[in-house]
Amino acid sequence: SSGLHTNGYSLARKLFFEVGGYDVDGRIDELSASVGETLLAPHINYTQPILHLLAQKISIKGMAHITGGGLLENIPRVLPGHCAVEINKRFCPTLPVFKVLQDLGQLPDSESYRTFNMGIGLIMIVSPEVIPEMRAVLKSYVNYPLYEIGKVVAGKPEVRLLG
Repeated sequence: SSGLHTNGYSLARKLFFEVGGYDVDGRIDELSASVGETLLAPHINYTQPILHLLAQKISIKGMAHITGGGLLENIPRVLPGHCAVEINKRFCPTLPVFKVLQDLGQLPDSESYRTFNMGIGLIMIVSPEVIPEMRAVLKSYVNYPLYEIGKVVAGKPEVRLLG
């Protein structure tokens, strides 16, 4: 993701302005922009890379746009009743805004991953054998990095955070 997208703005505003005492022009060392600019970072549009993958006949078994409810509530919506997902947090990108918000609010990972996208704006569920082809197709989309962050396992539809 490019930042908050449309997730957790009420909590982010409370943490930045009420808890942290910042104003929109305030600067936080960990952020490369002001608080206001960080909150206004544009949402990424994933349409073109997805259409390109589909045009190349890459089999995508599921997709979840990580909006309200974060990773923990959006991913289970695309899982069949006998599948869970294990996400290894060490493989996820880390955007400074989420670390700052976690620190300001003393938020546990469970709340952060339920409220924010935590740096993952869209997930795709694919078979491992199509990943090299996906990488080849997506290499021309430099603003859309591809991360392998987890796997589908047997279980009830839920996200298990590891690492």
